[in-house]
Amino acid sequence: MAHNLDAAAEVEQVASPFATRAEAEAAPEQLTQASWRTICCPQNGRAEILSAGGWHNGNQSNTDSKFNWTVMTSSSSTAVLPVVTIRSMRIALKSRTTPLVLIVFSVWNMRCSGAPQASTPVSHQQFTARLVAAAIERTRHSVRYVSAYVRIPYPNGDVPADTGVCSDEIIRSYRATGVDLQKEVHEDMLQNFAAYPSQKQWRLEHPDPNIDHRRVPNLMVFFQRKGETLPVTNRAADYAPGDLVTWDLGGGVSHIGIVVDQKARWGDRYMLVHNIGAGPKLEDVLFNWKITGHYRYFGTGRSQ
Repeated sequence: MAHNLDAAAEVEQVASPFATRAEAEAAPEQLTQASWRTICCPQNGRAEILSAGGWHNGNQSNTDSKFNWTVMTSSSSTAVLPVVTIRSMRIALKSRTTPLVLIVFSVWNMRCSGAPQASTPVSHQQFTARLVAAAIERTRHSVRYVSAYVRIPYPNGDVPADTGVCSDEIIRSYRATGVDLQKEVHEDMLQNFAAYPSQKQWRLEHPDPNIDHRRVPNLMVFFQRKGETLPVTNRAADYAPGDLVTWDLGGGVSHIGIVVDQKARWGDRYMLVHNIGAGPKLEDVLFNWKITGHYRYFGTGRSQ
């Protein structure tokens, strides 16, 4: 059964907080019956329209699902579509055999061909949704645990994609949101080298952008200085999605993971994405080891 969207009233376009379908699903509280969003999918050139309700895709409908998406294809598979929110629109779904209403394409074309729009600042909630989605996406990758020193480009440098340690999963998750921890850690260490443990712990005389940001003790200092240091407790409720947790595994070995928005099957606490040797995993490990740090970081200019 195809659906035709009849719409009336003015169409207001503002920046959408979501860049992908996964991000929208990670923040269902922001979705309402009156709020439709187009989601930018530059990889395949699709624009997706979202509202609360069931899934609607072409001739298929599943009203048991959380959200309602209408998927359309761009005329150019390489189009990078802007992200907009359509508000103040009265919508009625009617069962017809006609294609999707042209107003959706009109709004889409208006946005693609119009003058540049002012961007809306990313809120902490929106940033967290993106960070959590990026961390969960990391669990789909096969990564060998390799802790060797590697010379990498700067900025935005990374070790080979199929290798890495626990800190690399944090770095890659943040980089997916546009935050380059390699650059941010290095710049702070250039100005405040004595605040970091590099000289005492690794006998270094100057910052090294190849490795500094990949060492958990350095990340702990950076998050303390540039982010929020949160209480270390034994209450699961004190740890929220997007929070960073560090542990002492014993023998002077540090570990780091990120809290995500999926809860353990047994117990009312959020799980974490981390790599302790078997690649990035989503696991219920919050209290498996001694917690040494609890942080929150939204990127430069958004932390405080």
